[in-house]
Amino acid sequence: MPIQQMMLGVGKGIPQTNFSFASEVTDIEGSGISYSQNPKVTADPHNENRYAISFTDDDGSKDGFIRIATRSGNTFTLSPRYDAADGSNVGANSILFDPSNSGKIIFLYNTSKPYARVISFSGSSGSESFSRSSAFLVSNIGYSATAEMVPMGSTGRYVIPLLKNGVCYLRIITASSTDVTSRDSSGGSDAISLTTTSSTSPDIVVDPTDSTKGMMMTVNTSEKLVARALTFSGSGTSANVSIGAETQLTPNQNSGGGYSQNVWHSLVACGSGKYVAFAKGGDPPHRNKLTGVAFDYDGSSYTLGSPSYGPTNITTSTAGEWSASHDYYSANNIISLVGNYGTVGGYRPLYGIVCTRSDDRTLSYTNAHAIANGSNTKLFRQETAQGYDDANTNLSVISNNANGSNFDNLSAVLWQAGGS
Repeated sequence: MPIQQMMLGVGKGIPQTNFSFASEVTDIEGSGISYSQNPKVTADPHNENRYAISFTDDDGSKDGFIRIATRSGNTFTLSPRYDAADGSNVGANSILFDPSNSGKIIFLYNTSKPYARVISFSGSSGSESFSRSSAFLVSNIGYSATAEMVPMGSTGRYVIPLLKNGVCYLRIITASSTDVTSRDSSGGSDAISLTTTSSTSPDIVVDPTDSTKGMMMTVNTSEKLVARALTFSGSGTSANVSIGAETQLTPNQNSGGGYSQNVWHSLVACGSGKYVAFAKGGDPPHRNKLTGVAFDYDGSSYTLGSPSYGPTNITTSTAGEWSASHDYYSANNIISLVGNYGTVGGYRPLYGIVCTRSDDRTLSYTNAHAIANGSNTKLFRQETAQGYDDANTNLSVISNNANGSNFDNLSAVLWQAGGS
């Protein structure tokens, strides 16, 4: 069943948004680790109650770990911790369940260069066992945590966004059910250049109805929010991509400029040719705002919506770091967002927002609700994975010092974006 069909409930009513669905759970990394970084989280399209979390042990050897989280109601059970990278000095990483094979995870991680493995898991919740394939060298370009690997439907191929010397790149890898088998050769030992200049890796999505079509987005070095249409062809070492012209997504706003560089941005696919881009505004009229732009692409031309802004029900309107639904697909036009508005009331809570995209390219937002980290002043990084159940149950992972004694630990919380 295609991913987009898995996300749609049938005959179960319309669940409501629930930001108070569950309490924050601390010590996600488990005993023996007091300093962890680089959290990522992903939802399993084969099991609506299953997620996977990856992170780096930054106490000593900097190992890269995975844990499975299985939900039952408003609680979840964690698997044993697994050393997925089988190596030290792990930094940025990305994690995805294999859309074609249940019980398989694709794990991308950076040492001095990015490597990928297929991680297999089995067993009952809380006592899963794991195995890993050999490490596959992805590229000579280092991988950054600012953008995520995405699947090309159920083809067994994955697109990895990269950045080299201020220029956006991508690499296409191919994985079987047991191993990563190849990468495109058209980009040489580095990757395929996307031409656009940027301070951060581009966000890339693949059309959920057609794995030959994709879109990239970033804030370029002129502070413009830009996109390029991508057309994929070939497979294995012959995989390639043709790249469309760079297009400004808000061309009438400060000549398209005014977005913050070196910070977050996210791109989400909402069906065939339908997208939403999120970024942080840098100059008026969107200075320091969570800015969203919906747009369509029909294969030859763009139809742009107007920029709109996240909720202002917080006492300070300055948007900090935000992340959209990690897996970057929403077949029902519901997009989960987590992030912060700086320190509010002496603390820095993690907020949740639900954004809904209409067919006319307008965006609507719920108010921002504090969902975790409500008694702590540190919030360094957050990610959310929107699940495949009717209620769009999110597992959000937060990097903070929730136990009060360490600089940086992981906690997590379940909440529900609701249905449509």
